[in-house]
Amino acid sequence: MHPRHTAIILAAGMGRRMGGPKAMMRVRGEPWWRVQRGALAAAGIPALWVTSERVEAELRASGFEGPSATADETAPMLTSLCAAVRSLAAHPPAGVYVLPVDVPVPAPAVWIALGGDRIAVPVHGGRHGHPVYLPWPWVIETLPRAESGGGRLDELIRNLAAEVIVDDPRVRMNLNTPEARAAYEAWLMSSERHTA
Repeated sequence: MHPRHTAIILAAGMGRRMGGPKAMMRVRGEPWWRVQRGALAAAGIPALWVTSERVEAELRASGFEGPSATADETAPMLTSLCAAVRSLAAHPPAGVYVLPVDVPVPAPAVWIALGGDRIAVPVHGGRHGHPVYLPWPWVIETLPRAESGGGRLDELIRNLAAEVIVDDPRVRMNLNTPEARAAYEAWLMSSERHTA
């Protein structure tokens, strides 16, 4: 049985700008999927990973264990999201958080602030970020129709989402290039110096 809320980690993409699947990139010498999984566990957030067959094979070969769903690596993000929805349908959660794999897992307070009975998106520095929270009734009513019509999640929620102001800049970080990954590692070092 799935808990009240589940994070859907979108990791099926080919990662062209990163030079390979982003779940497999290394951050501070550690596979990114392992960093993300550890942060999710620390926040108490159960996750379902959406991967392509290729990414799934690489993850499993590097020690990944846990629930996953498979999607076409060339398909739009909404197709990956709908693959996760189908996987969760037998034991649906109250709602899902949608987190692209290349967005660092934010602090537990962000997840708490977003979860509820409405669509919600975090905002930091005036910019929208991730994870996005979607209540399950909206998910099952809207996403299957949108997938067949070629919709995009950001367009579907544009006028519906509550904006939740958060103080965690990770919600708008996107590690989709080697330069962005290096900037994130520098941010981590700076953050650690300021908290030491």
